[in-house]
Amino acid sequence: MLLASCGPETGTQEGHSVGHEAVIVLTDAIYEEHVLRSNEPVLVDFWAAWCQPCLEMKPIIRELAEEYDGRVKIGQMNVKDNPFTTAKYEIEAIPALLLFQDGKLFRRINGSKTKDELVRLLESVLVPADRTAVEK
Repeated sequence: MLLASCGPETGTQEGHSVGHEAVIVLTDAIYEEHVLRSNEPVLVDFWAAWCQPCLEMKPIIRELAEEYDGRVKIGQMNVKDNPFTTAKYEIEAIPALLLFQDGKLFRRINGSKTKDELVRLLESVLVPADRTAVEK
């Protein structure tokens, strides 16, 4: 699973994790490889630098990427820099969180969410053996 968050740190390269976290910086060019062809569920967070709710969710996205590393992929996609994918999924409001499983859109959530809400979302796509209690 891939989860994209509110914005990459400066100096990151596409397809690479942000800092030491497991958040992947997504672009139109690598989206299919990292999201649609993933063997893991993927949560993508569509964001923009001017979006205050996106920026407020950023720490939550980082925490979830670390806690679910190896079970769910989490990525960030800047809507301004990636118009093709943004248009394909008709992203009209941000933050927008799209959860993919087996290369298909499983769930779409618009607006800012709490960590608990996102944990429930991620747990909904994990097989029982992969589910673990996430400390809050």
